[in-house]
Amino acid sequence: MQFAVPNRRHFVRTLNAHVQRKPRRFFIGASFFLALLLVIVLYLLVKKEPYVVVDALTESVIYRVRRPQLAAVPLENALVRGHVENCSLFSAADESSNFTGIVTPSVGSIVTYRFTPSKVSIEINGGDYSGGNLTSDDGVICALPQSISFVADINNFVRRPLPLVGPADIGREMSVPESTAVLQRSGRDFMFGGTVQVFGRAVAPPFRGDLYPSSSNSFPLPAGGRVSSGDSLSAKQKDSGAPAFYGVVSVDSQSFKVSASTVSKKLKLYRSGMSGEKEVFGLGMLALVFSDPSVIFITVFIASFSFSMQLLKTLHDIAKKNFENSEPGDSGEMAQPVKDVPPNEH
Repeated sequence: MQFAVPNRRHFVRTLNAHVQRKPRRFFIGASFFLALLLVIVLYLLVKKEPYVVVDALTESVIYRVRRPQLAAVPLENALVRGHVENCSLFSAADESSNFTGIVTPSVGSIVTYRFTPSKVSIEINGGDYSGGNLTSDDGVICALPQSISFVADINNFVRRPLPLVGPADIGREMSVPESTAVLQRSGRDFMFGGTVQVFGRAVAPPFRGDLYPSSSNSFPLPAGGRVSSGDSLSAKQKDSGAPAFYGVVSVDSQSFKVSASTVSKKLKLYRSGMSGEKEVFGLGMLALVFSDPSVIFITVFIASFSFSMQLLKTLHDIAKKNFENSEPGDSGEMAQPVKDVPPNEH
């Protein structure tokens, strides 16, 4: 017991010397470490692109094909506008024919969907190359020309929506009317509005990779504009590598209903007027950082660490004070009271 007390006293003195020797350097180092940790987390958040879901009502959708097999469209008795050469499915004398089968656009080709109250138009433009191929129910395959379109009854697309698999433009900017003839026909490429929802992915354990909604995860889409992933969507130009939309284009009462997702930080909204004015949605760090559960977890860790350090420092100060008050001369034992000695009678 007498051996343990000096050792404990020596440990307290050593600990106190380490803590109070250079407090400024200690706090600067701790602050630098915490700041570096925060910068790393923010960098990982900026590096990871958010997951975006777009819902919109529009009369037109145009996109560049990235995955031809997913872009295939089944048609029934669709009117073919364009000449398909060397194909036994059509007669060379017919200027217009009907087709039943599957249309598969080629990779890189531009596909345009247009809505009317009774018909759906599908245009395919392959630029300098074939736009894809046709496959009949009998297994006959024919190559498409560079440009062709199909017009089918709208009821054919009620049960099965049209695919959207590539960089896309949803809608077209509303422009100045050319004449009163616009009142006599259905709208052209008009977007009636919609929403954009943003989701992030956690960057640190224990939530790494999990999707979460951002603190401001919903943006309204105003009518009359255009949502774009940033590709030129020109059949004459190569794929720019812009983020692709993946989803469906279904038939609604007055337009197409688009529901698609993409992974992008630079989704663009072109305002009405055909003036090229655009807005870029803030889908980066500020929209995600304060919603990431990893950041919340790290914040709780830092708060707990700070509280624990403060508690240990307080306990250390109390222990130090008690030891200083209890030592009379480094003997380690309490002073014993002096007994009264009776006076000498002699």
